[in-house]
Amino acid sequence: MYTVVTPWLAKNRLTGGATTLGLLLATMSTGELIGAAASGARPAPRNPLRAIGWFQVLAGLGFLGFLAVPHTAVIAAGVLAVGVFATPMTVWAQSVRMQRIPPELRGRGFATLRTLMLVTPPIGAGLAGPLLAAGRPGAAAVGMTTLAAVPGVVLSVLFWRKAEVARPSRVGPACAPIVGTPPSESALDSPILDL
Repeated sequence: MYTVVTPWLAKNRLTGGATTLGLLLATMSTGELIGAAASGARPAPRNPLRAIGWFQVLAGLGFLGFLAVPHTAVIAAGVLAVGVFATPMTVWAQSVRMQRIPPELRGRGFATLRTLMLVTPPIGAGLAGPLLAAGRPGAAAVGMTTLAAVPGVVLSVLFWRKAEVARPSRVGPACAPIVGTPPSESALDSPILDL
């Protein structure tokens, strides 16, 4: 929806035309750069799926900036927020996929996920077009927010509960138990361990 709503607003509701469109696209790219740099500079979250959900909600809320037509600065702030919060989601999701998809299925799995992702822009454009044709960009903004934020809320709640259930006891040992038998003292004296 974003790829249709932004140029439509730049042409029909905002001042500056193509210049404004260029500034909004540059703002989104700047947000994505900030988000990518921040997610790469920090350790991965302990619960990446819950973090993905929360960041998806925050990114979705950025689309509410489109309700501020004709105030370009507010729209730009919303677009910046979308970029900042959407990019770490992508980084974390890629890490989760690499961990959970077996190596022999990664090509097929990634192709399927990429296909699903590439199908969404035409669907979003199909949803946004009639709203914009009817002169209802606010409804398109609420639609973008809803479609982005609601799955994020569901993901966050789902993995919040799983994290609560799976949380280890504070009384037990700080690290996971070692599986297997401990080496004998003679094995510890072996010259191989000096390598």
